[in-house]
Amino acid sequence: MNLLKAAGFSYDSSIHPTWVPGRYNHLARPTRTHLQDGIVRVPVAVSPLMRLPVSWIWFRNYPKSLLQILGRSLAARRDALCLYFHNWEFVDLQRAAPGLPRSVARNTGEAFARRLARFVELCKKRGFVPCTIIEHVRSGYDTVDHAES
Repeated sequence: MNLLKAAGFSYDSSIHPTWVPGRYNHLARPTRTHLQDGIVRVPVAVSPLMRLPVSWIWFRNYPKSLLQILGRSLAARRDALCLYFHNWEFVDLQRAAPGLPRSVARNTGEAFARRLARFVELCKKRGFVPCTIIEHVRSGYDTVDHAES
């Protein structure tokens, strides 16, 4: 956090408070926007109870019904729904790179854009207002400093 502050950053959204086998285990990290060592942390969205990841490959591979459940449960929390996606997810990878595993190429391109648009509409119906991270940070958040040990 000190390096981010020294570089002039006021917020960070690099924490994904979930467990991804072989990658990381951040189950002890907060799931809500919070202040940590003077930097506002906006964690990547996970489901409230099981901490299922919502972005990227998971978003594209979950059944539509699970995405609806996740959207409703995340909206009930009344915090930021920070999603991240890669630019290549907007490209039809099944046609552009036919040798990729299905889990990587599935629901990319137009299918991804439609899925994302439906999810955003569902969240808006539940009270979410799309905004940038800096707009969210400026609107207020948990001001308790959650310094890591």
